[in-house]
Amino acid sequence: MNQRIMRLQDLKNISVQENGEQMIDLAQVYPQIFCDYRRTDSHFQKIFMRKMLADKLYNVQERLLSQDTDLTLIVTEGYRHPFYQEHYYLQQFLTLSREYPQLTCDALEELTHQFVALPSVAGHPTGGAVDVSISREGKEIDMGGTIADFSRIELLPTFSSHINETQAENRRLLHDAMLAEGFAPFYGEWWHFSYGDREWAAFYEQLHTLYAPIYY
Repeated sequence: MNQRIMRLQDLKNISVQENGEQMIDLAQVYPQIFCDYRRTDSHFQKIFMRKMLADKLYNVQERLLSQDTDLTLIVTEGYRHPFYQEHYYLQQFLTLSREYPQLTCDALEELTHQFVALPSVAGHPTGGAVDVSISREGKEIDMGGTIADFSRIELLPTFSSHINETQAENRRLLHDAMLAEGFAPFYGEWWHFSYGDREWAAFYEQLHTLYAPIYY
């Protein structure tokens, strides 16, 4: 399996197309999936995404239940307005520019992208990316870090060498269930998966995306 973290240029080379698929409220369509929206700086308090992603997440939930009836998929974010993507990216870019003043603009752009996707290629603004984890009996299982916690960057990659075997096995459980339903992983963040965006197209060697950014 190709476990390479896609670089910015890999994604820029993908053509963007839009198939017109509708956006839905995940909790309304599939209430059995645990929606736990965690951002406090957004006017969105619900988790929206493309209908196909919701259907696939339901299949992931069923797949987990077939292995352990106490498991529940947790979804913490789906669609993100491009405004917020740009805001988060710029914040990270400025922070890294102060930490690494020797880097060129192109190098800083690539480094920043490993933490917050460049808005022009990001998956969340298309409604085609999700941040997910797993709970057992209502408690999130040990993944070796929490979603979007960048305090220890060595723990972020899916196959980090700094996590224990239980944590690695829990990440594999999530990873394998998501890929079985056609999601693409972002191996720089164990919790991030997508379908129909540039990351997905690059991972599965597709010529173009299914979704383009949405400006609500």
